[in-house]
Amino acid sequence: MAKAGSKLIWSPRTNISLYGDTAQVVTYDNMGVTIALGTDWIYSGSANMLRELACVDFLNTTYYGGHFTDFAIWKMATYNSALALGLHGVVGSLANG
Repeated sequence: MAKAGSKLIWSPRTNISLYGDTAQVVTYDNMGVTIALGTDWIYSGSANMLRELACVDFLNTTYYGGHFTDFAIWKMATYNSALALGLHGVVGSLANG
């Protein structure tokens, strides 16, 4: 995936609610895959990105040994998501211009 430039859009709350597991994000991160954060739908997932971020923080702290920094998690929800959608030239970051 990393070699091909693929992006992973991760929706952990839905994954765990429906399947009891989620993507092997630490492995993907170690391989250099861009991970974006999103929500699937409110029936089994998060109603908004803040709840999804809380889920990621819980997983990161409880199961991933703090692998992801707060900055990396924030980037998943902002720039990486814009990058995954091909919108990184117009949204996803604060920059001059």
